[in-house]
Amino acid sequence: MNNVGKNNQKFADKSGRKKTRIVKIMAAAFGCLFITACGSAVAASGDGAPAVSGDAVSPVDEPESSSTPEPTATPTPTATPTPKTLYQTYKNKPALTRVIVKGRPKKEIKEMFYIRKIPKKVWKDMQGKSYHKGCPVPKSGLRLVRVLYKGYDKKTYIGELVVAKKLSKDFKEIFYKLYKKKYQFAKIQRIDAYNGDDDASIADDNTSCFNHRVVAGSTNLSNHAYGRAIDINPLYNPYVWRKNGKWAVSPPKGKKYRDRSKKFKHKITHSDICYKYFHKKGYTWGGDWHSVKDYQHFQKK
Repeated sequence: MNNVGKNNQKFADKSGRKKTRIVKIMAAAFGCLFITACGSAVAASGDGAPAVSGDAVSPVDEPESSSTPEPTATPTPTATPTPKTLYQTYKNKPALTRVIVKGRPKKEIKEMFYIRKIPKKVWKDMQGKSYHKGCPVPKSGLRLVRVLYKGYDKKTYIGELVVAKKLSKDFKEIFYKLYKKKYQFAKIQRIDAYNGDDDASIADDNTSCFNHRVVAGSTNLSNHAYGRAIDINPLYNPYVWRKNGKWAVSPPKGKKYRDRSKKFKHKITHSDICYKYFHKKGYTWGGDWHSVKDYQHFQKK
């Protein structure tokens, strides 16, 4: 090989070794940069695991928990409140209160017909109204009978009567039967609502029982004073008698219902179920009397 060729070969060897050193230097520089970048990522992540894109951590690198998961408590079911019965809903409601019976079972409706000893509140209200000093019946001989009845508007209401203790079961049974037959009443409330005034009660077409009073036009005690008589729908079934040769009617507005041959609603006759139920229990009807006619009146001695 001549000198020119040898010089060229030496130059080529030197250039190759220089390139190799440059590549190694660049690789080392990139390696440092890579390590620096990884260190920064580790410091940012805070857990010694290499960071990945986003904020998520690879599940492979998550530390496993050595503790057993706590059992989840079973929620206690909330008890559904039991709906109130008719009795529970209306036991403290006064007479003439409307009662919603739609969808109610027969058992609940029957429970609304019941007998009670005279409550203190009722007894207090009776004083000087339906009950006076010298009354032949003590408090213990009377009972409060609570019933349901159909009004003239065909809706259901609470009714209340004070009756003789011995007859209280009769009234409870009779009024329950009348209710089932949808027999209608204008009102059923104690006469105390009228301060014991019988004329005011019957003028209002109110059905009532006990009232310490005498028979109209006499000094004799009425069977009402013993709780053994009841006046039913008195406007349509008035008390009729002869006075100075003419017919007198009580209440006065019941005059147009004196003629029992006419047809009209709420008239008590021998074919009326109200008459039949009371008659079957041994009550007499004022419509069968001769000297006077008391079409509203039933009594049992």
